[in-house]
Amino acid sequence: MNDHDLMALYETSDFKRLKRKKNAFSLVLTIVILGLYFGFISTAAFYPEVLAKSAFDGALSIGLVGGVLIILAAIILTGLYVWNANAKFDPVIANLIRETQK
Repeated sequence: MNDHDLMALYETSDFKRLKRKKNAFSLVLTIVILGLYFGFISTAAFYPEVLAKSAFDGALSIGLVGGVLIILAAIILTGLYVWNANAKFDPVIANLIRETQK
């Protein structure tokens, strides 16, 4: 694909719509993970006694469980983005490239 084809692709309304959808989806995922992270950090800063409480009959602290859950949430959200990109974004881009090269 040459530069002219790329410029034509970027100017299509379908590509612009896809870009808006991808950006909106990415923004939502970013806000979710940042909210979880900063909520956890804020709790640690302002209410450390909450995270120091024991969970599961004293075997673990709530802070440790919360930290692991935030890491798992990041992994899940990354997987969700990859699945969405592969299932929704990539087929649309492939179709747009085929149409542009005709």
